[in-house]
Amino acid sequence: MKTTRKPGRSLAALALAAAAVLAAAAVFRYAGRGVLNARLTEPQGDPAALQGFTLQGRVEHSGNARTTFAVQDGGFTSATELDTDADPQSYGFGSVSWGTLWTVLPQDLDAVNAAAESSGDTLYSQASRLVRICTLNLPDGSCVAFPGMTCELDEPVQVAAYWDELRGGWQAWRDAADPGALPDGPQLSFEAPRWQGHYCFVWPQSTDRMTAGVYRVDQALSAAEADAQDGSQTPAAGGSYGAVSCLYAPPEAARVLACLPAGDLMGVLYLDAENTMLLDFVSQDGRCVEQYPLVAQVDPSTAYAERLPCQREGQAAFLADCLAGEEAQLWKHLVVVQVENGRVSRLYNETYAPARTALGNATYGGRLRLAQLDDVGDRLLLVEEAYDVWRWTVRGYEERAMTKNCYLTVQDTAEGKMLYSAKIKTDQLSGWGWGSMHSHVYNALDALHALSASSYIDFPDLAE
Repeated sequence: MKTTRKPGRSLAALALAAAAVLAAAAVFRYAGRGVLNARLTEPQGDPAALQGFTLQGRVEHSGNARTTFAVQDGGFTSATELDTDADPQSYGFGSVSWGTLWTVLPQDLDAVNAAAESSGDTLYSQASRLVRICTLNLPDGSCVAFPGMTCELDEPVQVAAYWDELRGGWQAWRDAADPGALPDGPQLSFEAPRWQGHYCFVWPQSTDRMTAGVYRVDQALSAAEADAQDGSQTPAAGGSYGAVSCLYAPPEAARVLACLPAGDLMGVLYLDAENTMLLDFVSQDGRCVEQYPLVAQVDPSTAYAERLPCQREGQAAFLADCLAGEEAQLWKHLVVVQVENGRVSRLYNETYAPARTALGNATYGGRLRLAQLDDVGDRLLLVEEAYDVWRWTVRGYEERAMTKNCYLTVQDTAEGKMLYSAKIKTDQLSGWGWGSMHSHVYNALDALHALSASSYIDFPDLAE
């Protein structure tokens, strides 16, 4: 007897099988996410040294997963979430980007427009006086634009305006000169921490429009509002929008290095006219209430400072290094400050060297990610990021990979004695044949939920 196949049953069976596979994958995916949790390993010393410290960190994975870990009063916890939304603050606390545009001065606009010549969808003209408009793109997606400096040239340079089809208007005039025809201007910092409800940023060196100091963003526009500023029926001069104001301009500052929110005060690190590195603490009304000289005879071309994330109310921490003294010796210090009731209550200022060396494998790096004083100020918590090198053989060939982990240490501030240390094991793969190790170690997990072990370790800046 001849039977008739019913394709509907076959399709239904396939659908049920596919659903079963997806369900199994989902179960494995969520059950297996603990593999990505951070772990506190290889402890040395007395764990009681962690009492009184609070530390929070996170690992942003590809595939929209996030691992968080925390140290609180000696305990360590970690968890992994799947299908999280990307956090814009995860890739560098307070990070910003700058856009700069040399454009014509508003008072020269009529003359520049009158001399313009058309070439397709572009207008060209000449200008000898230009203003540099600086656009600061803030971490929350807003932005502000202001004139940073002007220049007057002996000979005019070419400027161009482009037709914007989307807006149905002309973009602002901008320079079209050869590279090097215009000055570069100050090198701007890619950080704008929040303090007292405002983003703040450093303007490093004085120009004809801006004095070296720390500035506060008083008003910013959304990206859509900023885009609406451009596009007109006749080319315009690039304009300002939003508002910034100077919070503090150190007297005779040759170069401002960093701004450091610390509770009720703002720390301002700078070089003065005598190339002495100074740390001023400023109140909300812009008054300097305390000053600390750090090092004299600094080679200004070597001075550098890096603010560290703060996770303790009223604290600020930074690394500063330079060549200083008659023999130009390397000066590299870690400074941690505690502010209470509008005054500096504790200041740790000591030479810094990476606290950890190799733990089982060759360790590269040693970048300091976080520093924190305890309540009394007699213990210092450090978290350093480093790379461990792993080697193995595949079909007679040596493979290598680097895994990124963090090293936690607690030391006595009086003598620098190490009280406790451990590895915060995250095993974030980075470089040197990581694909081979990835396929060996993480293949089973990746096959079902496509999480990559190449991720970013972040320590959120919790103090505003």
